[in-house]
Amino acid sequence: MRKFLALFMVVVFAASYAPCVLASGFYIYHQDTKAQGQAGAFTAQADNPSAIYYNPAGMSQLKGTQFNLGTRIFRLETNYKDSYGNSEDLEAKWQPVPSVFLTSDFTTEKWTFGLGVFAPYGLSTKWSGDGLLRYCATKTSFNMIDINPSISYKFCPEFSLGAGVDYYNVYSYVSEVKQNFMVADANTKLDVDGDGWGFNLGALWKPHPKHNFGLAFRSAVDVELTGSLKTEDIPTVFGLPPVISYGAKTNVNLPATVTGGYAFRPTEKLKLEADISWVQFSNIDKAEIKDRDTGELLSYINKDWNDTWIFALGGEYLINDNWSLRAGYSYQQNAVPEKTFNPSVPDANMNVVALGLGYNKSGWTIDVAYAIGLYSNRDIETDYYGLGAVLPDASGKYDSLIHIIGVSVGYAF
Repeated sequence: MRKFLALFMVVVFAASYAPCVLASGFYIYHQDTKAQGQAGAFTAQADNPSAIYYNPAGMSQLKGTQFNLGTRIFRLETNYKDSYGNSEDLEAKWQPVPSVFLTSDFTTEKWTFGLGVFAPYGLSTKWSGDGLLRYCATKTSFNMIDINPSISYKFCPEFSLGAGVDYYNVYSYVSEVKQNFMVADANTKLDVDGDGWGFNLGALWKPHPKHNFGLAFRSAVDVELTGSLKTEDIPTVFGLPPVISYGAKTNVNLPATVTGGYAFRPTEKLKLEADISWVQFSNIDKAEIKDRDTGELLSYINKDWNDTWIFALGGEYLINDNWSLRAGYSYQQNAVPEKTFNPSVPDANMNVVALGLGYNKSGWTIDVAYAIGLYSNRDIETDYYGLGAVLPDASGKYDSLIHIIGVSVGYAF
């Protein structure tokens, strides 16, 4: 009986944890402040060192040695209301996500080399440990870096190709949730880490000084995570020890992405771009947690996530030789169906409006940007995974928005 209760506790937590492994809400679409000011519409421009991320073929436009150091600071705000009118707010905080990009042509005419370190997925969410959603999610934190060496080759002035290798290091994934033991709550914490490899490709075609076309691809990556699963403060009335700990392993599936862009320069001072991105979230079709030592399957849950599209429009206007003004809009689809929704990532369709400002002089560039993401209200009406009273219910209304502040400094020499 004791062993059965312990296993049941793990399975209940595993089902609560599994949706939190990754969601489009953890997809960090902006990796550069200049691009952020144009709502991410940058694939066909890719004319600064962040081309390593947006389109490695764009590095062929960069002369000499250049670097870009910056950060985007995110603040997600979510209000939850249950069917009885009770309300709870996500504990919002500002979360910085830094990046660094370095490129050099090493005095060659056709080759350019680059190295980027950034985080295409990440951030964290926290609900109150004694709030309405504590049995669905309390704290979720997903921290990783992508180390991305890249190379580009200019076949001719009009056409370039680029490629890179991605080393993904998920150095910390932590998920916590409360367990309802009727007489008191216990706290279960999953703490895992791991790494994996992928690649990215890009192409840039400039058939005319006024027209650019860009195409970029990033591969899907399967990262195996290992660590521990521990439950503490278990009421002794059930004959269980106060602490139960397991070795655990699971996988996180990072989706493949494809982005195409078209940039148009109607005048010398104005650039406009339209991008469309496809994100293969359908490769997140299941979630499994296994005992790290025995390989015993503790939890198997169908995810059935959907591929998503991101549409972005942006532009830059050169006020004078030193100042640039940017603006953009993007629409990002939600990947998570209602039946697998989890409040650790309160995802929904989102409209993003962005503004940016750039300054350059004597090889130095300074960029600032602000974007606000307005999520569609989400009304969840389902028993958690359809298992009724066996698992907690995340039903209710979710209203979210996200603020993004970007600052970057660059230098070319």
